[in-house]
Amino acid sequence: MRIENNHAHADTRYRLIDVIDFVNLFNNCLEVKRKNYLSLTVHLPYEIQHYKKYKNLRLGYLYVGWGETLKRIFDIKLYWENAPEENYGKWDLKSGQTLWSKVPKNIELCLDTGHLLIGIKDLKKARKVLDEIIEKRGSQIKHLHLHVNDLKSDQHINSEKEIINVLSLKIYSSLIKDRSYIFEKGE
Repeated sequence: MRIENNHAHADTRYRLIDVIDFVNLFNNCLEVKRKNYLSLTVHLPYEIQHYKKYKNLRLGYLYVGWGETLKRIFDIKLYWENAPEENYGKWDLKSGQTLWSKVPKNIELCLDTGHLLIGIKDLKKARKVLDEIIEKRGSQIKHLHLHVNDLKSDQHINSEKEIINVLSLKIYSSLIKDRSYIFEKGE
């Protein structure tokens, strides 16, 4: 588990959900509670983010339900992060962007700005996508992983100045208002 500014990032295997992921999530929640971290961010399962490709929404929802149950049991803040499938090492999109239509509307989200921007053709379109996400999912977004990239691969450029330059001061200001956040370094 990775920790940044006392916020934990759950262990991830960057593959489809299996039994070990349920065990890992339990252990991560237990550690967050025991060490009193501020929050735990968990990647949304590929089965939900790429439901057209993997066609196993039931398993994805079962995993999210497990996380939500653990969140209540351990009384911790747990957020689900948009983390689309990427090509390992190149960190560009493998299966397209997150398909938001199947992401549950009753869970708290961590919006990862860098992940959201991968594969978008230009900054104007990127800002439009950010505005749309804020409009549609803003009340669910409780935590942010702030970083940007070249719109092609996940570079984790996490300087506040660069983030404001890419997102715009208006979008950046609206994103961080009343939300926790980190300037994510990546792995």
